[in-house]
Amino acid sequence: MSLPVFTTHAEMRMRQRGLDRRAALLVARLFDGRAHVGRGLESRWLSPERARRLRRAGLPGALLERMRRIVLVVDPATGIVVTALHAGSLRARRYRRGIRGPWRGAAVNDDRSGREEAA
Repeated sequence: MSLPVFTTHAEMRMRQRGLDRRAALLVARLFDGRAHVGRGLESRWLSPERARRLRRAGLPGALLERMRRIVLVVDPATGIVVTALHAGSLRARRYRRGIRGPWRGAAVNDDRSGREEAA
């Protein structure tokens, strides 16, 4: 299995947010939580259960704590990491919940022009 690829944006965000690159690489490979976040992307994270199993398998606790604080947004078709967030941030919590839907009869605004079309 090859190493995950991080976009320039993901690398920049990890530096800005003080996220450990080694921990992010491990999350990208060992994740077990995922949610669809729209536009064909999904968020990925490490669940507490998986962290406990990895701890019993011998991974250092400090590294596991850093891994538990990371949520990655990934293109599942290519495996490319688009961005990375702190798991406790408001946006990351939304990414962990995923997209709820589909909403029947709701307005659809895909072109971002402000015009709404009936679904």
